[in-house]
Amino acid sequence: MKHFTTLFLGLLLSFSFIGQAYAQNDLSIAYGTSGIPQELNICGQPDTVKVIVSLAGINPNNRENITASVNLADGIRIEAFVVTESTAGVSLVNGVGTNNGQFQLPNIEPNGLTAVTVAFLVKADCSINDLLAADPTYDLMDQWTLNYNINGSSATPITTTLNSYRAALRIPDFVIIPTVNNQKLKAGDCITRQVVISNTSLDAHTTNMLYQVSTTSALSYKAIRVNGIDAPLTKTIAANGDTIITVDLLGIHFMNNTGAGANNDVLFDANEDLTIEEDLCIANCQTAFNSTHTTSYGCFGDTCTQFSQQANLEQGQGNVSITFEIDKQTNIGYCKTGVSAVKIKNDGVAIDPGFADIYNIKPGIAMGNPLAMSSNGYTINNLTIQGIVINNNNIKKTLDGNPAFMVDPDGVGGLSDLDGDGYFDDLAAGDSIIIEVAYDLNCGASVFDLSTNCDTSFVTHLSALLDYDDPCNTPQQEANLNYL
Repeated sequence: MKHFTTLFLGLLLSFSFIGQAYAQNDLSIAYGTSGIPQELNICGQPDTVKVIVSLAGINPNNRENITASVNLADGIRIEAFVVTESTAGVSLVNGVGTNNGQFQLPNIEPNGLTAVTVAFLVKADCSINDLLAADPTYDLMDQWTLNYNINGSSATPITTTLNSYRAALRIPDFVIIPTVNNQKLKAGDCITRQVVISNTSLDAHTTNMLYQVSTTSALSYKAIRVNGIDAPLTKTIAANGDTIITVDLLGIHFMNNTGAGANNDVLFDANEDLTIEEDLCIANCQTAFNSTHTTSYGCFGDTCTQFSQQANLEQGQGNVSITFEIDKQTNIGYCKTGVSAVKIKNDGVAIDPGFADIYNIKPGIAMGNPLAMSSNGYTINNLTIQGIVINNNNIKKTLDGNPAFMVDPDGVGGLSDLDGDGYFDDLAAGDSIIIEVAYDLNCGASVFDLSTNCDTSFVTHLSALLDYDDPCNTPQQEANLNYL
């Protein structure tokens, strides 16, 4: 009887152990060959994950209604399901764009399909940078949970944490190098500036980037080329009044990258250089000619990292000085024409060439107070500038737009077309013009009657005037009031 009891207990324990084995070893999950991420660029191209769910243990029953749920490491997202590399019958139920996915698997059977491959693409997002900044030892490991049925009943879920793939992580790094421009600039000057962006990382790439220039109102951007290709740009105004120039850098631009790593593909790879050409003009001198150049990369609507570099352009030095000098004076007589001529000279000094020149001049001679073409019986009836007659009622005469000034009217030392606008209406430092007027006293009886008025009662004054734009494109006014 004792022998029978011992045998019965032994059989009971044996069945118990077998039951435990069935519960604990029905399935296993592991990375397949080359299935662990190998090159995971932050916001770069996705990498492939392949896991194999296999039959495990000695349970002779089928594993049915299998779902494999994955909790990817923080900062890693499912990009897409790879049907062609997955076993037939595997499907992605949900999880694209997140780090939690669920896959439906076909049955795994001891006498049939014994292993299933699940393949999908993953991508690292910007949060990886923050995680590494908070903890440089942060690791990348995924946790899988397998749920399934045996004999129509739910089995105990199997949870497995797979190997680390921290070594697959690639982090882009960029340097911005604006070309130094030693040219001394003034308003109206236009230049092409070169900016080189270099990927200085060891082995990381990016698929797209954003390039921005923040500048003051002094600089006006006209066009941008990326590796020789015209790039659309947008302009926005920041809260502080600065202008933000934005250009999208895309794969079509990266194909023409240069440098040791250049391979003509659509990625901005390590050791590649991208060249940007900026066409810009100096609009004014109200602020410094400074700009901040920034490039950034990102994905999923987030910006990962920004890289910035300031660039400065130098403003030229000079001083404009306007002088007025009477060149000719013939006093008026009774019912006879008077003549007055004034020499207007740009007596400025340029420390840098061109920085004492003036542009778009509007000279004039007027009478009285307020200034007018007629005053107290006198009228200006003829006016010439460098010998060219200009008869209109404007006190200051605009030369821009006047066909008579589309050719040089006076040769060296006089008017010039310094700004290239097609009109000789500029005055270089040291040059001068003569403006001359003829004026009369109205001899009509209603105005001039010596029987009731002394001729000295008819008195007025002449004033010489000049409007111009200085080298900073700032409008200026000069005058010699009541010079006669």
